Amino acid sequence: MSNEFHIRKLVFGLLTFSIVTFLSSCNRNKPITPSEDFGAYYTHIVTNDEFEKFSRTGDYADIVVDLGKENGKFVFWRGSSYLPYWETVKGKKIYADEIIPRSGNGTKTMPDKVNSFSEVKIIESKPNRVVIHWRYLPVFSGNNPLQGVITTNFVDEYYTFSPNGVVERNIRQGTPKVNDWLDPKCQYVQTFKLTTKGIADIVLVKPERSLKTEKVQGRDVISTSMVNPIVWFKFNEAADDTTFESISGLPLKVIGSKTYWRQGISGTALQFDDVITYLSFPASSAPKPQTAISLEAWVAIGAYPWNWCPIVQQCDDVPEELAGEGETGIGTSNSYGMIFKKEDDKGYFLGIDGHGHPGMKIRVGGNWEELSSDIHLERMNWYHITGTYDMHSGKIALFVNGKPAGEKKVANPGNIELTNKEILIGRGKKRRQTDPVRPSTFPDYYSFDGLYDEIKIYNLALTPIQVQQSFANYKINQQTMVSADMPPRVLPTGDKTDEFGAKYSALKYFDTWDNLFRFSKGADVAVSLGNNPCKFVFWRGVSYIPMIANEKNEWYSNEFNETWNKSGGQGCQEPMADKSSEYSHVRILENTPARVVVHWRFALPDVNHVLANYNETTSWSDWSDWYYYIYPDGVAAKKMQLWTNGERNHEWQESMVIFGPDQHPDNIIERTKTITMLAEDGNYKSYDWLT
Repeated sequence: MSNEFHIRKLVFGLLTFSIVTFLSSCNRNKPITPSEDFGAYYTHIVTNDEFEKFSRTGDYADIVVDLGKENGKFVFWRGSSYLPYWETVKGKKIYADEIIPRSGNGTKTMPDKVNSFSEVKIIESKPNRVVIHWRYLPVFSGNNPLQGVITTNFVDEYYTFSPNGVVERNIRQGTPKVNDWLDPKCQYVQTFKLTTKGIADIVLVKPERSLKTEKVQGRDVISTSMVNPIVWFKFNEAADDTTFESISGLPLKVIGSKTYWRQGISGTALQFDDVITYLSFPASSAPKPQTAISLEAWVAIGAYPWNWCPIVQQCDDVPEELAGEGETGIGTSNSYGMIFKKEDDKGYFLGIDGHGHPGMKIRVGGNWEELSSDIHLERMNWYHITGTYDMHSGKIALFVNGKPAGEKKVANPGNIELTNKEILIGRGKKRRQTDPVRPSTFPDYYSFDGLYDEIKIYNLALTPIQVQQSFANYKINQQTMVSADMPPRVLPTGDKTDEFGAKYSALKYFDTWDNLFRFSKGADVAVSLGNNPCKFVFWRGVSYIPMIANEKNEWYSNEFNETWNKSGGQGCQEPMADKSSEYSHVRILENTPARVVVHWRFALPDVNHVLANYNETTSWSDWSDWYYYIYPDGVAAKKMQLWTNGERNHEWQESMVIFGPDQHPDNIIERTKTITMLAEDGNYKSYDWLT
């Protein structure tokens, strides 16, 4: 028995994660007989191919599934961007079918030139079966930054091998809607047999949709309004991806990865996901209020928006502009606060700012008038928000839960100056964040995070009494007001176990976040330390940056390699900028009672996907391979390999406490003796947070 095989038996004999059931054997072309050499191992295949001259990969870049020395090997190799091939004992190579066509910045054989978006890992290697996971982005183009990198386009392929050479291949292609991705039948299933002559008995079953949506149970529907609106979004469909404006009957497609129907104030409500969910109502059907308007909605905040975010608006959405030197404008008082020119928009807007204050904006008398309330809206609570404008009084007014929440006299009372743009719910224009942590901050789109229900537009200004009556009409008790129907948000660490070891899983955070991506069951790694309540967590939600989590779910990290735009890009170039974990991935290399070895590989992009120290000829940029050696007593060591040909101005370590929802530094970090530094000679010094 070779040394190479002995190592792989030691490393993978205890992995237990499983994906699919292997098939029974069928007879044809000298079927492979079970062999004691059956198993999978990591290796680094060395060839004379041109790409090898510039390769920036470690010792575990490729995977071989060994069917025995008298049978052959099934190989997942960088040189084909991991499209696998069967190599018979006579050296004949037969590639698996390319079911999902691939094209990128490389060759036809190796479409992902440096395998930026292609990865493989051994999920399971046991005497009776092997499971391999291949993940890739099928289509992209360009150089730096690469183009067409769409998070929901990634493909996951799982290969399940049995010792007799029967293979089941499950292929799940990324879909715009997550329900299709999760549908058990919405995948290709290919079965084939590996023989001494080649690949035989190939059968392919194509995807189909099998899941049917079920209606969500809502509260009793309030079907009447105290005053008749001219637009009314009730959100009571309770299923599927379409809602209807109830006055006109016009359908609106819910834009986003998934449509979330929750228990509402009346019937059901819609939850928006903070990133891409929104509704668009055509301008041709929009009302045209002239002298007065009222905007009304029920709102529950899941997380505060990055900046102003509309509940409902019909605006030109003029791009935000930074004020020049010496110009006055609006901004924040911190040292990185951006000073913006005052908005000069057209139309109307009811929304919430980045600190949880409701506000109304409207164009009248040639001015874009703004009113923000001092009332702060708490998360996970329902609120009834109303904004009104009346030309005759010349006032904008805000109300929260039927009570006055602010009032403003406009400069030049007059008719409402409308726009010909569509009505938008839940998302407006690109904006920078309200409280930036550094000046290199960029505007971008985002949506509301939370629930909307019962949105109404009136062509009159509701009186304070009418607003109070509209609030009371829904008969909502206090318990309902403080318990909006949204899942809890807790940083995920996986199942509790008293056994030492590593496990692949798909850690769950909360559904509107989880469903933005297309990751499979083995996306993350959690390492349990047995009786020690702490864990090592490698989670896609933090770009796989390794975390230590204690029994109170308090997270700590030593961070990563980072550099600073010395070769293009803006701001930091680091794995934390890989928000969708498109480059970063993690693999279990060893999992025994003696130790666990986890491999984390990552690129160094900025938030605009510009890669550090990119080489136009080779397409390589800065990459890192970090290896964590974790032992049952909680002791861990790591080996760090940075690949770069640029200026070596990289950071290697940065201690950081990671806070989840409802966690705060004051409640987690000790204020005295916050950190103790130990020198090699035994001397040490403690530092206080306050000083």
